[in-house]
Amino acid sequence: MTALSSQANSLDPLLCAPPEVRAELNRTYTQYRYLSGMASEMSLAVSISFFIQDHRASTDDANAALKACRSPEKMREFKFAADLMAEFARLICVYRERRQQFEAAEEARKYREENPNQYKRESYATHEEISKLCQSFTRGQS
Repeated sequence: MTALSSQANSLDPLLCAPPEVRAELNRTYTQYRYLSGMASEMSLAVSISFFIQDHRASTDDANAALKACRSPEKMREFKFAADLMAEFARLICVYRERRQQFEAAEEARKYREENPNQYKRESYATHEEISKLCQSFTRGQS
């Protein structure tokens, strides 16, 4: 038996997930291993890998979603492994969207810092437009 076939036969399902999420994945699986349909960590590990590789989720998003799934409030909701997986996928989407919004806001902030004159011109133009509107409104009332 070669070393490669020996390694393949003893494949740990946690190895399917990125190293950064394995601890949270193991905790979540340990908590929910008795759910109907939860045969091993494989379904969670593979889902995490797909979310990260194909859907721009980060390991931080996955860790936050796994941790949220272990809360007492969430624990009451899960009767089957499919319930856990559906909520995990929903939470991944929530955390990914929050992270992307934060990254976009940071990028906009950096752009404003790098281009202060452009930002000031836009602010002054808006202020001038508001002043003109206020003047036209007060003339119309008198």
